[in-house]
Amino acid sequence: MPPELIAILSAVLYALSFVLARKGMRYSNSATVTVVSLIAMSAMFGIPVAILGVPSWNWTALWLIVIAGTFQPFIRHLTYQGMQMIGAARTGPLRATHPFWAGLIAVSLLGEVLTPRVFLGNVTVIAGITAISWQRTQARMEVSRWYVLLPMTAAFLAGVAFPLRRAALTLTPEPLFFAAVMGVVGLLVLGIAQAAPPLAQRYVWDRRALWAFVWAGAFESLGGAGILYALNSGEVLVIAPITATLPMWILLATVIFLRDMERVTRTTVLGTVLVVIGIILVTTAR
Repeated sequence: MPPELIAILSAVLYALSFVLARKGMRYSNSATVTVVSLIAMSAMFGIPVAILGVPSWNWTALWLIVIAGTFQPFIRHLTYQGMQMIGAARTGPLRATHPFWAGLIAVSLLGEVLTPRVFLGNVTVIAGITAISWQRTQARMEVSRWYVLLPMTAAFLAGVAFPLRRAALTLTPEPLFFAAVMGVVGLLVLGIAQAAPPLAQRYVWDRRALWAFVWAGAFESLGGAGILYALNSGEVLVIAPITATLPMWILLATVIFLRDMERVTRTTVLGTVLVVIGIILVTTAR
C-alpha cells in the first residue's frame, strides 16, 4: 500500500478517535483518556511484539524513538485538554499545524528537498484547514483566547517527533516494534509525571466514558502506527501534510455522529476543496 494512502487512513482513524474522545469527555476528563489511550497503544503493539519476538535494532534508532515516545503523553494530553476546553472542531485545525514544524526540521536536519510543488501543497493544505475552522475560531476566540496554546503546543511537539521517527526508521525499519516502544515509554513518562505533585493529574473513572476512551485509544494508536509505516517508506514533507487533513475528517465524522456540534458552511466547503487540492499536489510531487 502506498505510504500516502496509509497516511490518509491514519488521519481518518485520528478523526474517529477525536469524536470518541469528545463523547467520553462528557463524563470524564482529558487526563483519563490520555492514560487509557497509552494503555491501549502499549497492549495493541506490545503483545504482537512479545509473540513474534523482539527484532534486532540500531541503538541510535532506538534512542530516537525513546525520545519521540517521551513526547507522546504530553502531545495526547495537550490535544485532549484542548478538545475539552475549546472543542474538537477548533483543536483539530490547530493541532494540524505540525507540518510547518516537521517540514522545517526535515529540511534543516534530514536533508529532504522542499520542491515548489510540495511547498505549494503544504500551503494549500494549511489554507484549507484555516478555512474549515475560521468562523468557529472567530466566534469563540474571545472567551478562550489562551486555550488555543494547548493544541498548538501539541502540534509543535508532534512536528519535532515526526523527523525523529523518520530518522529512526531509516536506521531500523521496524514500525510495529517502535510503536510498542513508544507506547511503553509514554506510559512510563506518564507514571513519572504522576508521581511529581506539580504534574499529577486527577483521573475521573466513569463507566459511561470507558468504552469510548478505549476505542478512541485504539483508533489513535492505529493511526499512530500507520504514520510510522508511512514514514518507513515516505518522506516527512509528503506524509506530514497529508495527516494534517485531520480537520476535514473530523468535520465529516461530526456531521455523521455529532450533528449538534458543527454545521457545514460555504467556508467549510471551500476549506475542504483546498485540503483535497493540497493532498493532490503533495502526493503527485514525486
